[in-house]
Amino acid sequence: MTIQLKGIRKQYDNKVVLDDITLNLTQKFTTILGESGCGKTTLLKIVSGLVQPDVGEILFDQKRIFSKEEKINVRPNQRDLAMVFQDFALWPHMTVFDNVAYSLSGSKSDKEQQVMTALRMVNLEDFAKRKPNELSGGQQQRVSLARALAPKPKVILFDEALSALDAVLREKMQTDIVQLINQTDSQAIFVTHDQNEAMSMSDEIIVMEKGKVSQIGTPKQIYEAPANHYVAHFIGKTNHFEADVVIRPESIQVAPTAKTTLQRTVRVVRSQFTGQHYIVQGVVGEFIWLFYSEKPYFTDDLCEVYFEEQHLIKIGG
Repeated sequence: MTIQLKGIRKQYDNKVVLDDITLNLTQKFTTILGESGCGKTTLLKIVSGLVQPDVGEILFDQKRIFSKEEKINVRPNQRDLAMVFQDFALWPHMTVFDNVAYSLSGSKSDKEQQVMTALRMVNLEDFAKRKPNELSGGQQQRVSLARALAPKPKVILFDEALSALDAVLREKMQTDIVQLINQTDSQAIFVTHDQNEAMSMSDEIIVMEKGKVSQIGTPKQIYEAPANHYVAHFIGKTNHFEADVVIRPESIQVAPTAKTTLQRTVRVVRSQFTGQHYIVQGVVGEFIWLFYSEKPYFTDDLCEVYFEEQHLIKIGG
């Protein structure tokens, strides 16, 4: 499905939360990425119909479902969407089966088939009779996901859906969600503040800053060609070579090669072991740099680092 947002604006009291947002969402897995307060969750709720914009219109496959000017506002339950929340939003007094079946229509046998199919997709078919408080956090999130999958919506909306999980489980759920979306006819719109999550899961990323869209592109495009300083620093780690030119830490080497034609001297500030390598932080001129090393360095050590000119990134260029 193609979701078009045209000139969307939302204001609470005197604060503009979304400012003239125009988007064309067509990819299988789209992530809206940004810091807390940038407007990403409000945008997701506007797509779902839970929040009305002050100005603008929304179209699903060329059909207008919201227009302030024309007084059109299709109700949330008629938009063929499902939503997965950060806090799971499960009914504590209901079984897993009943939570997944809650919004389904049709005969009893049809609903049972839909529920069990969804539970099998998330590997919880043996937990159908349990209550949410008998499940781990990860299992509760899977129930929430099954509930979204069961009615086979055109789009599933994820609102910071993994932020309540621990790091190991969160990483596993990232893989599981992408696989599940790819197995269905549904698209995903995924809201997160986590850059690594966005980079690892998305076909397309929309980076937001202070109610505006800063950049739209594939993870590779956004990482290798950031549109502005905000994107360059928010996505991954960067070292300033010049005011508007940066280089990523992984492009820096501690030993010269035939290709590394550029060189800088670093005064080390600290060196931290991460399990795979050391992350070394140091001063180069007026800038703080990071690079990776197999050996540690110590405070005030001077070391030479080397890199290729082709790895320099011109911000906005």
